[in-house]
Amino acid sequence: HFHNFFDSIDILRTKYKTYGHSVGDADFKPVAKFHHDLDRGVRCIMGRPDDDIRPAFPYNRGGFEGIEGRRPIIFAREL
Repeated sequence: HFHNFFDSIDILRTKYKTYGHSVGDADFKPVAKFHHDLDRGVRCIMGRPDDDIRPAFPYNRGGFEGIEGRRPIIFAREL
């Protein structure tokens, strides 16, 4: 699940290199390899399928625009 926003990939890499369960080679390793949640995010952003990992909650193939029915109210407003 998602906790924090990061201003850059460099800051994200520093977080995974230095905090908690650190990733020693975070400067060189693909971000998707840091954690399964990041892998899901990268797959979504890049439009890559997630069929091979069989997630409990697969992402919506149509992206945000493909959501049918009600959306969380936070997304109802234009910024």
